[in-house]
Amino acid sequence: MNRARIQAAAGVMHIVAPGLGSLGIAYGVVTTSKPDASVTVGVGTGYRRHEGENAATAIVMVGGDRRLRKGIKFVTENYIWSGGDGILSGGLRFYGDRLSADVALFAPIGSSELYLLPLVNVVWTF
Repeated sequence: MNRARIQAAAGVMHIVAPGLGSLGIAYGVVTTSKPDASVTVGVGTGYRRHEGENAATAIVMVGGDRRLRKGIKFVTENYIWSGGDGILSGGLRFYGDRLSADVALFAPIGSSELYLLPLVNVVWTF
């Protein structure tokens, strides 16, 4: 049976570092998925507090994946924050029972020049 599943999450990632002050993001995300594909949409507020100054920006994320064949997916994760700047990405995820590897390209948006940068991610579940 091909029924869509919906999952939601909310959280805060907060970092305190010498010289940077405190910074982080408070966010919420919703994912809808089928056996061979998923789409995720999220919103958040990025913030930084340093030496008495406070800054915040709204962030929107849209991502997803699509299974191409057994063990291989196309994945994308894209962020846009206040002012129109952001990051676009897309690539392939190779996965098995305990190991996955992403090989992708990402590009900052909002710049007057186009940069394509490599992204490699490996996850091993032990």
